[in-house]
Amino acid sequence: MENEVETAAPDTASADDAKVSTRAPKRRAAKKSPARKRARAKRVEEPPKPAGAKLVVFFRHGIAEDPSPDKPDGERSLTTSGHDRTKRAARGLSRVMSPPDAICSSPLLRALQTALWVTKAFGGKARVSTSDALLPEAGPDDVRQLISVAEGTTIVLVGHEPNLSRSLADLLGVPEVRANLRRAGCVAVRLDEEGRGTLEWMLTPRALRSL
Repeated sequence: MENEVETAAPDTASADDAKVSTRAPKRRAAKKSPARKRARAKRVEEPPKPAGAKLVVFFRHGIAEDPSPDKPDGERSLTTSGHDRTKRAARGLSRVMSPPDAICSSPLLRALQTALWVTKAFGGKARVSTSDALLPEAGPDDVRQLISVAEGTTIVLVGHEPNLSRSLADLLGVPEVRANLRRAGCVAVRLDEEGRGTLEWMLTPRALRSL
């Protein structure tokens, strides 16, 4: 199940922008040359890009509070250092890729806080939603289903280990990967229209913060 957490603010227009002159001078339509007509027809006939092709970025949550019997696991927050490092890592991510179409996070607090740093790094343009498919105990089938219904072609998934590494291996078609995906680190996989993945890049937290 996927729940929306944050949406981008709509653009607003000024009153002056809304004023449109109704007395514009009439102009005779210019005749289009045969060459321009052929060029336009050629553009229309170009095949569209495969609808199933996507870039998926797995981003592990930042450094969080230690487990405690006095606090449920889902309420563990990022530490002060975790917030700072995650903010800088997210800023680095924004310098190596275009803004994502969607950002989806585990509903656990530490992951959701991480996702909010990611969307802020991209100017808050992408919506953030939560999904149980990104919980630690979820599996590759859950993540594949989430990817299949996610909007857009560039998606950031914020979650936990071991779910992220297992899902990465599944997308790459290998038994396992030794990704050593550290907290506030990320890895990108490009999926073709048939769901086959190719490793695009992998960035450690330190590498992201240095960008």
